[in-house]
Amino acid sequence: MAKALRAKPSAEKHALNQAENRARNQAVGDAHSLVHSMVTSLARNHRRSKRWANNQIYIPQRRPRKPSPWNGFVQEKLRAANEGLPVGSRQLLFQFLKAHNTELCVEYKSLSQQHRDALVCNLQIVPEKCIKVIRDSPRAHSRRVTTGFTKLTAMLSTLVALTGLEMIVIGVCGQYNDINKPEVFCTPRMEEFTEDVLGMTVEELALKGDGCPYSSPR
Repeated sequence: MAKALRAKPSAEKHALNQAENRARNQAVGDAHSLVHSMVTSLARNHRRSKRWANNQIYIPQRRPRKPSPWNGFVQEKLRAANEGLPVGSRQLLFQFLKAHNTELCVEYKSLSQQHRDALVCNLQIVPEKCIKVIRDSPRAHSRRVTTGFTKLTAMLSTLVALTGLEMIVIGVCGQYNDINKPEVFCTPRMEEFTEDVLGMTVEELALKGDGCPYSSPR
């Protein structure tokens, strides 16, 4: 089958196509510049990376799921089945569903709408009562403390140089399970003060303060 021949565009049509292509490329370039400036501004204002800002703009945000009455019903039944059992003998969620799935479905279908609404309300109340404190690893926590006190030392050094203040700052762990070493910032005159009046060096004073959480843990 012979290939159909396309008519060659006229000079006016060719010039019009070139003008449209230039305008389109210019619009795309302007859009790229605008998005780049938005990403840079978002990352700078919120002290995040450009990669994070790109993800926030281009990746669609997931809507939070609404609490399901089925989840509340299963949790209620699982809690009742594990009540009084020692740790290690309690059923896990997937084991409980595998063993009682048919019974649960039949009982769930017979629930009234008021009961299902009550299960949803319980799911919304439980997270407020069970607030878990998430802690970093000890090494990351210690690194954060060291970095923060290093920045604080630089600020205090500048303040002392500008104002001539004399000060002593001691940072110790707040709980007995912390592993941070005592951090000390002290000017020479305050160091002499602790040796003459308290009869100990600043490092010894910091160690005494560091031992308080161990002697009386909360």
